[in-house]
Amino acid sequence: MRLFKLAIGIGAAAAAAMWVTTSSVSAQLGRSGAAVEVLQNRAGAAGYWTAERMAAAQPVAEKIPVASPLLNLPDASGAPVTHDAWAPAGKVPTAAAQLYDPAEARSQLQLLRDTVSPQLYGTSGARFSSSRLVPATTTTDQAYPHRVIGKLFFTIPGAGNYVCSASIISYRLIATAGHCVASGTGTWYSNFAFVPALRDGAGPWGSYNWAYAITTPAWFSGGGGVPNAGDYAMIELGDKNNTTIGGLLGWLGWRTLSLSGNHAHLMGYPCNLDSCNQMHQVTAQAHGNAANNTVTYGSNMRGGSSGGPWIMNFGLQSTCDEGCGGSDTGTNRIIGITSYGPVATDPLYQGASILDAQWTSMWTTACGHRVGNC
Repeated sequence: MRLFKLAIGIGAAAAAAMWVTTSSVSAQLGRSGAAVEVLQNRAGAAGYWTAERMAAAQPVAEKIPVASPLLNLPDASGAPVTHDAWAPAGKVPTAAAQLYDPAEARSQLQLLRDTVSPQLYGTSGARFSSSRLVPATTTTDQAYPHRVIGKLFFTIPGAGNYVCSASIISYRLIATAGHCVASGTGTWYSNFAFVPALRDGAGPWGSYNWAYAITTPAWFSGGGGVPNAGDYAMIELGDKNNTTIGGLLGWLGWRTLSLSGNHAHLMGYPCNLDSCNQMHQVTAQAHGNAANNTVTYGSNMRGGSSGGPWIMNFGLQSTCDEGCGGSDTGTNRIIGITSYGPVATDPLYQGASILDAQWTSMWTTACGHRVGNC
């Protein structure tokens, strides 16, 4: 079977000292026990993303041959670490800024996308449900928790402009896939811009420029193949009007070591569904532990959904009148980040790296990069 990293346009945790790499290629000792790789934005990219560039972002048809990923490997061990979600009482905007023409994006992808219809399951046997947001209106996009999920635009040097998905996880930090920030062979991407709750080319809160990116050595120097032990990343965003993006919209929490044996909403902007112009959701349970510290869930999303969050207990909870107890009741916590899936339309699944000490090391470093990040 051939797999592809789910960017479009496009090991276990290390127990070593952290090496920090910036665009000036310097190094320093980090704050925690696991290694990370980081990139500083020294040039800025606030004016890079024109409507034409956003509409023309294309998928990377990179295909990685691997052995079957559905291996019966054990999940990571240890006690989970959690970070709580938070929702401010924010006001829904009355009008969204039109950033690009969705029809142009749709035409750009016409020759590149496959026709995939929602199904109960493919030949992998991984069952799932797949749909647009319900109800499919902009007011749903602009309400918490949907509004903290968005589309990530970036440039691959020498190749062009691309898109992934991402989500807000603190005052200034968003989470995405490692292959949405770097090649996996030691090369960083650039011009990161995040648009929360984007729908049909319109961004209710506009576009946010980046300041800093961080990923794992497992991805940064891992060769670029998937499944990968740490295919996730975080990006620090700049403020607008002296307000952080998380302070305005809220954020998702996260929980480590909780991907295997769980159930989740897989969220993102897949370009095989609505030309990545609308947020999409798949609900599924864990299908199997896979190679290189990853777990697979049933899904029909493909390129563009990379970097999207896999969220346990997603949504706004009802008032409990009777008999609503249980374990792991924390809401809106990320347990994985979309990493890979099969090239063919079948067998319909996606994989994500288990959040472990690599994730918490990135979190500690990114939070400490600037006062008020977390």
